[in-house]
Amino acid sequence: MRKTMTAIMLAAALSLTATTKTSNEVIRDIRSNNKTVTIRFNRLTAMLLPGMRDGIWTKAMRHVRSGTIVTTEDGGEAARQSFAECVARLDTAVYRPLARVNDEDGETMQLIGRMKNDCIRELLIVVTGCDDCTLIRLKGKLTRRDIQRMMTDKTDNITNK
Repeated sequence: MRKTMTAIMLAAALSLTATTKTSNEVIRDIRSNNKTVTIRFNRLTAMLLPGMRDGIWTKAMRHVRSGTIVTTEDGGEAARQSFAECVARLDTAVYRPLARVNDEDGETMQLIGRMKNDCIRELLIVVTGCDDCTLIRLKGKLTRRDIQRMMTDKTDNITNK
């Protein structure tokens, strides 16, 4: 009886690990299933981009060491469905949902994080809309205090304008 239960538990564990995926595997699946544009960047290339020279982005990029942006455009309902299925396969034991925002235009944004020692080591920003879907992966080391500082700096910049 004990051997049978052990075999069942092992089979269940293996089936769960076969269906859950890491962010690398999800990005690979999205790229293979859809017509996508992929942009990879590191800290240096991000700082050279003109839009990233704003104060809040400069502070944020101090904590991000690399990133990947995957966008699908004009794929229709089938591409959006495939994108959503790929993202749904993320390992929920490792990647935790942090926030979800629904826009009145039908866009949905999800923040998903991989935590380690009370720091966000990997942040996934998933945006799905009517026409296109985007996955942004940022790797680095962000603490809650860093995020609070960035948000207070952003609100200070908005109120001063």
